[in-house]
Amino acid sequence: MANTKITAPLVWALLWGWLRARFWVLFYFALLYGFYALVYALHGYPWGAAGYAALLGLAAGLVLAAASFARFAARHLALSQAAGRFPTAGLPPPATLTDADYTQAIHALEAERARLEQENESARRDAAEYYTLWAHQVKTPLAALHLLLQSAGGAPLNAPSSADAEQELFRIGQYVGMVLQYQRLSSLQNDLLLQRHSLAALARQAGKNCATLFIHKKLALETEAVQGSLVTDRKWFVFVLEQLYTNAVKYSRSGAVRVFSQGESTLVVEDSGQGIPPEDLPRVFEKGFTGAAGRRERSSTGIGLYLCRQILARLGFGISIESTPGQGTRVLLHLAQTAVEEE
Repeated sequence: MANTKITAPLVWALLWGWLRARFWVLFYFALLYGFYALVYALHGYPWGAAGYAALLGLAAGLVLAAASFARFAARHLALSQAAGRFPTAGLPPPATLTDADYTQAIHALEAERARLEQENESARRDAAEYYTLWAHQVKTPLAALHLLLQSAGGAPLNAPSSADAEQELFRIGQYVGMVLQYQRLSSLQNDLLLQRHSLAALARQAGKNCATLFIHKKLALETEAVQGSLVTDRKWFVFVLEQLYTNAVKYSRSGAVRVFSQGESTLVVEDSGQGIPPEDLPRVFEKGFTGAAGRRERSSTGIGLYLCRQILARLGFGISIESTPGQGTRVLLHLAQTAVEEE
C-alpha cells in the first residue's frame, strides 16, 4: 500500500466499491432506524433516552464503518499490487470463507502457472541443447564436402569422390529432416493422416529413401518377408524406418539389413553389425544418449531412437531392442493396435 499513490479519484472509487459490497447491510440498518423513527413519530412518543441511544448507536456504527472501509481499502490495494506480481505470497489473509475459497483457487492457479513455466523452461533448455548438438554434428559432413571440393581444385569430381559427396549430402539431408521432425514432435497429433498401408510398401519406401546409404556401404536390404498392413501415418512411420535403417547401416560392415514380420503384429529390423553392449541397452531410447558405439563413430546425435519411440508412442505402437555384441541388433516394432479410425 505504501507504493500506491492515494488520490481523490482512488478514494472515491474505493468508497463506491465498499458501499456496493455492504449495500444490503447498510440498507437494513437504515430501514431499521426508519421504522423506529416512524413508530415514534406516529405515536408521539418522546425521543428522550431513545433518541440519545440512537445517536450513540449511529456514532458507533460510523466508527465500525470507517474501520471496515479501512480494511476493505487495504485489502483492495494489496490485491491490486499482488495481481501485478507472482508468487502470491503477498496476498492478504482471507477474512471470510468466500475469500478463503478465492485464495485457494488463486494458489492453485499460481501452482499451475509455475508448473507450466518450468515445463516451458525445460523444453527451451532441451531444444537449445539439441540444436547446439545438431549444429556440431552437421559441421562434419559440411567439412567433408569442403575437403572433397578443395581436393578437386575446381575440376569435376571423379566417381569415388562424387559418391563420397553424395553420401555427405545425404547425411546433411538426414540431419535437416531430423531437426524438422524434432520441432514438429510436440504437435504431431495435428499432423497425422491415418490410412491403411501395406507394411512391405512402407519398408520399401524407407529403403528407397536410404538407397544412398546402402549403396555406399555395399549392403543389401531384404524386405521380402514383410507381410500384413496397418493403419498409420505414412510419413511418420517411414521416418521411423529410415532412422532404424540408418543405424543398421552405420554400424554394419557387410552383409544385409533384414526386415521381416514376426508373428501377427511385430516388424523386425535386423542387422549383422557390432551389436550393443548390455549396459547400454536400457538407455538407448534416452534423448542424447549415444552409447559406446556412438562415441566411437563420433557421428551420432543420440536423438534418432528417442524420436522413434516418441513417434511410435503417438501412433499407438511400441518399440524394443535386442542385441548381442559382435552378432548384431534386432529392433522390434510392436504394431498391435486397437481399432483406429482411418481418415
